[in-house]
Amino acid sequence: MTVLLWILGILALPVVIAAVWFTGVFLKELFSPSPPDPDETAIAAEQRGLLPPERQDTEHAAPVPAAWSAALEGARGGDWQPAAALLDANGRDWERRSSIVSLLGTFAAQEDGWLTDWEAARPGDPDAAVVRAQSTVYLAWELRGAQRAGSTTREQFDGFHRTLAAAPEDKAPAAELNPQEPTPERGEVWVCII
Repeated sequence: MTVLLWILGILALPVVIAAVWFTGVFLKELFSPSPPDPDETAIAAEQRGLLPPERQDTEHAAPVPAAWSAALEGARGGDWQPAAALLDANGRDWERRSSIVSLLGTFAAQEDGWLTDWEAARPGDPDAAVVRAQSTVYLAWELRGAQRAGSTTREQFDGFHRTLAAAPEDKAPAAELNPQEPTPERGEVWVCII
């Protein structure tokens, strides 16, 4: 019987230690001072050389190169020519080109008037076609939304599946117009889920 009690005591020791530790953490949080004032936090961040929150770019993982920003600003203003010039100047650097197309395709999924103008001005342009193909995939995901499936409506799912099913139709011209470009195939990964 005493051996059993010793074994139970040894097994219970880590549980007791964890309980004491959690109690300490709880008490520390309970009696800790309230969070700092956001204005004080912003001032402290600025004193350390950090950007204030309103100037931080939370959309991109890294700073967007100036030429890319100019192309995106042009698209925001309805001008497709900076985007076309950027992709044309990029040449065959497929990784960089894929990133540029992703940036432009993301914006085109929200507002595509500039892309429609580009396609009308230059029918058969492989650069416009690859941006269109990418934007269709992103549009499908925009329609679905970022919520879990249980919080996504039937209409969102229907729009998502309908748009994603149309994505290969937009990808085909992009792949045909520039067979060396791998970017249209990258979009296929997002289409494979349907």
